[in-house]
Amino acid sequence: MLPLVLAAATLTRPDPQLTRLIGTWHVTSQQLSRAKPSISHATIVCNASPNGGAFVVCDIRGENGQQTLAVYTRDPATGKYWYGEFSPSRDPYRNSLTIKGNDWTYSGSYTSGGKTIEFRTVNHFEGNTETFESYYSDDLSHAWRAISKGTATRGP
Repeated sequence: MLPLVLAAATLTRPDPQLTRLIGTWHVTSQQLSRAKPSISHATIVCNASPNGGAFVVCDIRGENGQQTLAVYTRDPATGKYWYGEFSPSRDPYRNSLTIKGNDWTYSGSYTSGGKTIEFRTVNHFEGNTETFESYYSDDLSHAWRAISKGTATRGP
């Protein structure tokens, strides 16, 4: 995580693409991978980091007291975007983020039980609305299976 912090610290303000996150977002998501799909809700409050920093920091509050801190930044040397997430209930992680216009794709992988699990989430922004779909593949063939989808709306 240190190279991410050092590279991003040289910026004086968040990247213009990342500033579209700033504000309060109300999220409704549907888990598709369960026998009985479930609906969940969260509120996400995103701000630029203090002192004109290079980060957008988001406080994610879910149902049942779940809390996560998400950090977005862009490496000025490579132009690559990064997303990190921290939660009291699991190990922190960092993933790449590809931004093409109004479409954002988060991607990454992890190992579970000796098996590599790849995942990606595709987000589309339109005004104050964001729609998203998450997928995973556990056989390295990129046979993606949908696991969740939802909508976030910026508002008070």
